[in-house]
Amino acid sequence: MIVHLIFTGCVLGLTVLNYYAGRRNVLYPAFFFSLIWLVVLCLYLVPLVELNPLGAVTLAIVTSGIVAFSAGASFAGWWHPRPPVASLSRNSVKRALFFYCLAALPLFFLETRRLSAAGGLEGFLFSARASLIEATENGERQYSSPLYTITVTLSVFVAFILLIEAREWKKERVWVWGSILTAVAFAVLTTGRVTLLGLTAGLTGIFLLKKKQFSAKEAWKFFRWPLAAILILFLVLVLFTKDISQDEGTKDIFARLVFGYAVLPLAGFDYVVHHDSEYKHDPNHTFAPVLAALVPLGVQYRPPPPNDFISVPVPVNVFTVFRFFYVDFGFAGMLVVLFLIGAGQTWIFRKALIGDHLYIFLFAVSLYPLAMVAFDDQYSQILTLAFWKQPLFAVLYFRVLRAI
Repeated sequence: MIVHLIFTGCVLGLTVLNYYAGRRNVLYPAFFFSLIWLVVLCLYLVPLVELNPLGAVTLAIVTSGIVAFSAGASFAGWWHPRPPVASLSRNSVKRALFFYCLAALPLFFLETRRLSAAGGLEGFLFSARASLIEATENGERQYSSPLYTITVTLSVFVAFILLIEAREWKKERVWVWGSILTAVAFAVLTTGRVTLLGLTAGLTGIFLLKKKQFSAKEAWKFFRWPLAAILILFLVLVLFTKDISQDEGTKDIFARLVFGYAVLPLAGFDYVVHHDSEYKHDPNHTFAPVLAALVPLGVQYRPPPPNDFISVPVPVNVFTVFRFFYVDFGFAGMLVVLFLIGAGQTWIFRKALIGDHLYIFLFAVSLYPLAMVAFDDQYSQILTLAFWKQPLFAVLYFRVLRAI
């Protein structure tokens, strides 16, 4: 307990330092990164669920990771971006994309209903989610057409675009709210929480950048309402997409939510640190997309197996952002990777801060992996083709299509 408190105090100091290093801007990536870990370390002390105590080595690794990310952010802070060149923005393309998403929404509802019938369980969303999970485990396509997956992502992108380019709120608020509600509907029908979290994080970041509400007090005045809405919607989704028949009541459900997404992954990473012999022979996860693509050229590589559940003593199969970098590259290599991530994300942040719409969009997209650092590693997705659809779409729209 004393060791945990000492390291929590160190993380608190880093959080305060990053807040002022970022000129009291809550969107400064290093502040956001350290704040997330500060909250997680504090929640770990709350006795809602019995967990194994964190070892001093694990706490030192987490704290060192925060230092490395912060150092990368400070390194990128020495670079001063040029002001963006003003470009003409028309309404034709973005409104055409919005109407496409709106027209596709009923079709996606019918697809979800088909999946629900195939799931064979009671409850519309619960049964559809069971069908999606089964398809993933069997290596099959989740939806009957890849267009459904593309349209879900596109609905989020359209909501980002309409909010970024909104100049006269009274005239454009119908379009903005229409796109947001459409994206929320798609997110709910996916039965998961990834799209919803990415949408909420991105929209919040865009709004704060446009309104220049950067201090903790100003940001909280706005963020408290989206935070309340997302927590309520998350709870509703859990009730309709998860099997909670064995939960005792509201407290039990709340404990699962808080610790399932915030605390358990850190306990899982602590297990990895103290049982490293079980993972040292695992194939490289970070470069898995690249190595798998080289197999036809004769490169010997076997894909990493799915994460097995371990007992901490609560079952968990996610291990924070640190696990794969730590296992793949060792402690020193992990610090180098986090330094580079901190520098890269801060570079995008500084470009977004001066009002470049392309980088505001990219920063909004980057907030999801940043928000997930205490849960799982999403940064390794940068090596996948699925990741590159985001910057490619952004460049195509903001540098070409929006002037049409």
